[in-house]
Amino acid sequence: MNKYIIGVIVLFGLAVVRVVSTYTVFNSTYDEPVHIACGMEWLQWGSSTCELQHPPLARVAVALGPFL
Repeated sequence: MNKYIIGVIVLFGLAVVRVVSTYTVFNSTYDEPVHIACGMEWLQWGSSTCELQHPPLARVAVALGPFL
């Protein structure tokens, strides 16, 4: 039983190290507030006039929490 626990801990630690090693490559995004604002606009007024590059469905899903 102890071998399995140690194995799980080692695999979990390896996964954490691999995820943390990508932080310099896949850094955090800076445009998330814009997506939330566009989703809020669609929820409040039914229009989507800000940054028309992306469809509103994902933005509405992201803005639904703050809207409620």
